[in-house]
Amino acid sequence: MWRLNPLNKRTYALTTTRRIGRGEELIISYGAGRNNAYLLSAYGFVLPGNPYDRLTDLPGTPTSVSNTLSPASRDFLAAQSELSSSSGGSSRNTSSNGRSHVARPLQLNTAALMVCSGFTLRDEGQHHGMQPTGPAAQQFLFATDESSVTWRRKLAALLSLPLQMEQLQVGRWRRAIKQRHALRTLVGTDADVAAERAAAEQLLGACDAMLAALPTTAEEDQGVLDGAAAGKCVLSSRQWMATFARLEHKRLVQQAIELLQGYVTALSAL
Repeated sequence: MWRLNPLNKRTYALTTTRRIGRGEELIISYGAGRNNAYLLSAYGFVLPGNPYDRLTDLPGTPTSVSNTLSPASRDFLAAQSELSSSSGGSSRNTSSNGRSHVARPLQLNTAALMVCSGFTLRDEGQHHGMQPTGPAAQQFLFATDESSVTWRRKLAALLSLPLQMEQLQVGRWRRAIKQRHALRTLVGTDADVAAERAAAEQLLGACDAMLAALPTTAEEDQGVLDGAAAGKCVLSSRQWMATFARLEHKRLVQQAIELLQGYVTALSAL
C-alpha cells in the first residue's frame, strides 16, 4: 500500500501487506494503460516505446480519446457530432451528377493496414490482441531490446490512427488477418483502393504537419542528450527527462509517418 508520508508531505510511504524475505524483489505498479504524458506529469519518467501512447489531433480521431485532445479539437468534435445528428446521422454530399451520397468517414481498413505493417492477431490479450508476426511477437510488450521497443512504438502509432475497429469483432476479418490475405483481397475494388489511399495520404499529411510544427527536431533533441552524456552541457534530471519525453513523442510521430508511407506505397502498387 502507498500513502502520503506523514513525516515528509513531498514523498510517499510504501507499506507491504505481508512480511518480505531478505533479498526478495519488490516491484510496484504505476497503473495500467498509462501513456507517457501521464507518467511524466505524475511520476517524472517516460517509457521508450510505450504501447499506450497515442497521437491526438489527427483527422478522424475518435471521440473516445477526446479527453486527451486540445480544447479546440474537443469543440470541433462536438460540433461535428451535432452536425451529424441534425442531418440524420450521416453527412451527405452532392456529386456532379446531382445525386447525393453518404460521405465515407475517415477510417482506415484495419485488417489491410495490420497485414501491410507486419501485425497479426492472437485470440486474446492487450491492445485488441495485436502483435507482430514471427519471432518479434515473443514478449515484445515487455522486452527492452531495441527491436521490441520499435514494435511497441509501431503498435502505439497504429492504434493512434482512425481504424475500422469493428473488423476485429468479425470472424472472417480475424481469419483474414491471421492468414495474411493479399492486400487487394482485404481492401476490395479499385474505388476502395483509391479511397483508402486518399485517407492514408490525408493522415500522412497531418502527421508531417504535426512534426513540422514542433519547435525542435528529433536530431536536435538527441544532440542535447548526447551533449549532456559527453559533459558538453549540464541538464538537471527534470530537463533530461523532459527532453527525452519530447524526443519519444517525435519518434512516435515518425513511426506513424513510416507506417503510413509504407501503406500508401503498397496501395499504389495495386
